[in-house]
Amino acid sequence: MGKRKETNYAKQRHGEKELADRGVRVDPVTSPPLDWSRVAGRKVAFVAGSQRLVVTLALLPPLLARRRPRPLSSSLRTVCLRNQGPFVGGLCLLASRRRAAFLGHQFRSGCLKLFLVLLLAWHIPKPNAITVGVMIADVRPVAGLTAEFRGKGGPRLVLLHGNGADAREWDKMQPLLGDFETVALEARGHGRTPVGSRPWTIAEMATDLGEALHDLGDAIVLGFSDGANVAMELAIRNPRNIRGLILVGGNLYPSGLRSLVRMTMTAAWAFYAMLGLASGRARRKAQQWALMTLEPRIDPAALHGLDIPALVVAGQRDVIRTSHTALIARSIPGACLVTVPRSGHMLPTTRPAELARLVRGFADSLA
Repeated sequence: MGKRKETNYAKQRHGEKELADRGVRVDPVTSPPLDWSRVAGRKVAFVAGSQRLVVTLALLPPLLARRRPRPLSSSLRTVCLRNQGPFVGGLCLLASRRRAAFLGHQFRSGCLKLFLVLLLAWHIPKPNAITVGVMIADVRPVAGLTAEFRGKGGPRLVLLHGNGADAREWDKMQPLLGDFETVALEARGHGRTPVGSRPWTIAEMATDLGEALHDLGDAIVLGFSDGANVAMELAIRNPRNIRGLILVGGNLYPSGLRSLVRMTMTAAWAFYAMLGLASGRARRKAQQWALMTLEPRIDPAALHGLDIPALVVAGQRDVIRTSHTALIARSIPGACLVTVPRSGHMLPTTRPAELARLVRGFADSLA
């Protein structure tokens, strides 16, 4: 191969010399410039966890060069639309030949139309492989809080969502708890529950939970994130109607968060607090962030007197420090600590099956 290259190079040089002898100008041979539109038109596919995520760069050519993008194959578009959700599905729709003409060749109009098509594609349903049945919720108020009741006949399980969420946070997990009577409460200022006139604090939210449990009766309380903090606050003050306590991703005080997470939350709270001087909506967001940056303030020694069966759960890569989660488990007499491997903070949505299995095992231990 090396000799062949040398021979070809010698022939090329000999031909150039002959042309130069005849008076013909010979320009040096240069490589053609790299066509970035062709490079950007390639499709890249990779696997992330259990979900196949197809990332296409076929949308970039209209923004980099005045040419149509290469369309995705019909089979690849089918995979995107059936298995990926509206966002990636919308990207695949845009990458098709029909959407390429609609997108246009100019940056500003392309971005606007991209947004419009993604907005329309948002209505494409995403199948949920975890859902094993359809459970219709009975929604009614309980002590001023909106509550979703599902299931009948089993032990009552009260679900407390995290900050900024609502009862939908348990949608992936509730179908797996069909043998429980689940009550998903929406806390003050979340979902369909108004903020009310009382201060928006963890302590006041614990008071709301106590009033709801007084109406509901004895129940196992499962709190996630700020919901776990509310459950601990109530268990210290009034544990009368709590049969068992399941704490998922809770913390006793703000320094229990990892440093980077705490810095990010503090910056977000300061940003919304500044905007709240002129906007009521931003002021409400600042109050929500304050629940995570300034609260809770629970003394670990206050948990020593609890006489309630407790299960403490956290992800291996949780935003709560591992040592802090262990402190919560040590502070509650007889509490069991479980760390879910290869998982983060959002266990109800990312690991609903494992969390449901832990809940079922905990409930069986109480029977």
